[in-house]
Amino acid sequence: MASGSSHLPAGMTKEEMGLGSVTEAEMWWRTHYTWLLESGYRLRQRYAPDWVPSWKGKSGMEAFRHEDGQRAREAFVMDAVRLSDGTVVILKRVNVGSNPLEVDMTKLVNLPHLRDNPANHCVHFYGVLHSPINPGYDILIIPLLRPFWKPKFETIGEIVGCVLQLFEGLRFMHDNLVAHRDPHRRNIMMDASPMYPEGWHFSYIGEGDMTRDFSKPAVPLSRTMAPTPVKYYFVDFGIAVIFDNSDEPHLIEPVLSGDRTAPELQGDKEFQPTDPFPTDVYYIGNTIREVFFGRDELFSGYRGMGFMKSLISDMTQKDPSKRPTMAEAEARMKKIAAGMTQLRLRSPAVSRREFFLFSIFRGFGRWKRSWKQWRQGVPALRELSS
Repeated sequence: MASGSSHLPAGMTKEEMGLGSVTEAEMWWRTHYTWLLESGYRLRQRYAPDWVPSWKGKSGMEAFRHEDGQRAREAFVMDAVRLSDGTVVILKRVNVGSNPLEVDMTKLVNLPHLRDNPANHCVHFYGVLHSPINPGYDILIIPLLRPFWKPKFETIGEIVGCVLQLFEGLRFMHDNLVAHRDPHRRNIMMDASPMYPEGWHFSYIGEGDMTRDFSKPAVPLSRTMAPTPVKYYFVDFGIAVIFDNSDEPHLIEPVLSGDRTAPELQGDKEFQPTDPFPTDVYYIGNTIREVFFGRDELFSGYRGMGFMKSLISDMTQKDPSKRPTMAEAEARMKKIAAGMTQLRLRSPAVSRREFFLFSIFRGFGRWKRSWKQWRQGVPALRELSS
């Protein structure tokens, strides 16, 4: 945050604000508060022009304990309440100059004949606003989503269900000649509303979750016990591309994505036209490898992932021509799932970093929950209704 006092609420010192001060990145949203309100969307109170921090008169260290002390996680996304129905949505700031196609591609994958297909896992599009304050920016309005790996998966069946949905969604895009070109883990989200009956605070970064009003911890149901299945979505279509039926072969100049490890884009090859569909296959395979196998330092992975090791290995082969198509990968994953027993699907998903003896101790409680769900007839593998 700048040192100028213009960013400080009236009567508040920099020391009193502490970590709750409005950052430079957040100021963009603060300047749009009144216009967004007039447009039907209310940002959190910390962005209101007349905001007075709730911890006024206390130490700046208190900010983190208050709802209005929660800073935005990222500069380009913000949560808001849609005034027409009270729904919490996400507003995504789009720089039209650097991402000229994102809004149009998001609209395209939401055309009625595509959006209504249950296999479509492209993020839903609620609308777009054009900033009158910064004309070079649009604001995409999309559902409230969260990273697909948070909270942790509790059973093997939950992991299998997630992978099946992701493969289905990317296969659907490819069937319609849409290459995402960045199906990296940061661009895969889930609608976790069935897991959080009282919602969750979008910006809270502490341990666990808090309710949106910050009155208490938000304790989620498991994916298995949620009243309806969670659905996973692909977001960020800024570098996606669609081909015509006549475009053979499907070659296009590569672009940088969140995953910089695709073998066909290394060295001088990153400037050579390439087919983005096998690269999509690599990206989603590598995402599974990172998150569930623990091939990334940010993720511990889970034990017992051998059932899809061969498939993921094929999807991440060095030679793109040797990788399966998404249709083939989905078919293989469905076959794997069909061959898994109820006992296997209900097995606890155990972190690879969890101490062995601790796993045994916690295992009793995990299995007790699984057996109870089995007796109650709760499906081990949740299917989305069409």
